[in-house]
Amino acid sequence: MLNHFQFKLYRHDFQIKFSRCRLMMSHLLKRYASRKYLERRNIENSKLSDAALLALMCLK
Repeated sequence: MLNHFQFKLYRHDFQIKFSRCRLMMSHLLKRYASRKYLERRNIENSKLSDAALLALMCLK
């Protein structure tokens, strides 16, 4: 099990990587995703944005 300082460092590193990846994914979605995908129904009911979901899948 990681001690507190190692876990805090790992979490901070993940947050930095996630924010960079999310920005990149949002840019790619705006540029290359079709209008039909971006304007789909009930998108306001989702808890995660499409860019955040893609970033999590890439960092997995």
